[in-house]
Amino acid sequence: MRYIVDGYNLMHALGLVATGAAEPAFHAARVRYLDWLAQKVLHKPSASCRVVFDAQRSKRDLGSSTHRGLIVQYSHRITADDLIENLLAVEKVFAELYVVSNDNRLKTAAIRRGAVAMSCEAFVDWLELPPEWTSPPSASEQEKPELDPVAEVEQLYEIFTTTPPTKRGRPPRV
Repeated sequence: MRYIVDGYNLMHALGLVATGAAEPAFHAARVRYLDWLAQKVLHKPSASCRVVFDAQRSKRDLGSSTHRGLIVQYSHRITADDLIENLLAVEKVFAELYVVSNDNRLKTAAIRRGAVAMSCEAFVDWLELPPEWTSPPSASEQEKPELDPVAEVEQLYEIFTTTPPTKRGRPPRV
């Protein structure tokens, strides 16, 4: 499996990017994120991953590098979305290529080319599966989960009508 990840998009979806964070804190968060991603993705059989970060406003081209087996690439003078679309434009084989982003433009571009578009949330859910589950869900499986509406309503009714037990007669903290 090959993955192209919209880097900051996934970082935001994970809640790892604080608005207005100082550069050293932001850099440290990015390194922790890449460490986590490498550990989660690269233990899957035959997985490769390219993480694309937006560096459109950078004064110099940061290029690409590797981080614990991940290919890390920074856009320059274009957005990360533009760079990902450029990567898709030159791609020759779309079998087992997944584009990870919550950006509708990138999802559409991936599907149009024959790749699978995965939301950040679906990707993280897949990463948390046991290692023996090697294939991520297909796009159709993500979009059409099988639900039992009656059981779901009954479960929600049970949750919202049951009074939680209190400690020592005190009301629960809210």
